[in-house]
Amino acid sequence: MGEDVFHKFAIAALLCGLPGVALAADEKQERKPDWAVAVDGGTTFGGGLGNQPFVSLSLTRNLDDNYVRVSVSQISADTNARTAIFVPATTRLVRLSGGLALGDFTLEGYGTFGDRAFDARNVRRANNTTINISSSGSIAGGGASLTYDLALSERLFLSPYVAIDYSRITTARVVTGTGLANPLLLNESQSGVTGSGGATLQYVFGPKDRHLLAFTGSALTTSNDASVNRSNATGATGNALGVLNGNGVSDTWGEIALTGSFGLNDRLSFTVNAVRTLGFAIGDTTSISGGLRLAF
Repeated sequence: MGEDVFHKFAIAALLCGLPGVALAADEKQERKPDWAVAVDGGTTFGGGLGNQPFVSLSLTRNLDDNYVRVSVSQISADTNARTAIFVPATTRLVRLSGGLALGDFTLEGYGTFGDRAFDARNVRRANNTTINISSSGSIAGGGASLTYDLALSERLFLSPYVAIDYSRITTARVVTGTGLANPLLLNESQSGVTGSGGATLQYVFGPKDRHLLAFTGSALTTSNDASVNRSNATGATGNALGVLNGNGVSDTWGEIALTGSFGLNDRLSFTVNAVRTLGFAIGDTTSISGGLRLAF
């Protein structure tokens, strides 16, 4: 697939957040907008940890067939999902990412950092009095992905990818026991490496090929599932916002994702997305989101 087709892939990839998305040939002569702003929101539920609503805002600068993007996001705690040990947290993130066109390949990378505010806990001490415990922590990570773009027809495209991510996250748990005069809120720094691979099948249609439907299948493996924060992941897994867990273990699981991107006009598009884990250790989760993107 030549540079013209890849040029069009980059536009749609920014529209729907998937790697390796292409546009049809009649878009060749249209100039790609220099900037784009997008807002997205949704929730992740399941895994026995309640709902985790999220919202994000991003600004993208297109540089020919390449791009640079900065985004901010927040994942909220579900205070109704408290357990005896795990402490939910509101997580705020800043992410800087970019993509580089290499012929039929796309190299993408990101770095992220943020903070976590743990939900205050009212716990009972040994003397039968109650105290309020609160704490905070941090989150950071980085990763890269490589995607190959293959045109199956004028409107159908296949994009296999591989990715690797590293994350470090602070988790918290309440520690009680007969040997403790007072309960403790124990912060733990956990880190892990996650590898993933899969493929996205995309179909473009509608006036000026503004609309897109995509299906992604992925396999992931990690050294610590507590550190996995798929809101930071690159490649197709960037569509999943995973539950931020407490005590992590190594894990291997699958994910399937469905995406629809619909161009309301030449500049404004609406995207819906659903992701389901398959065989996640803490219990399978589902992420549903939607958003608007304006190019200018």
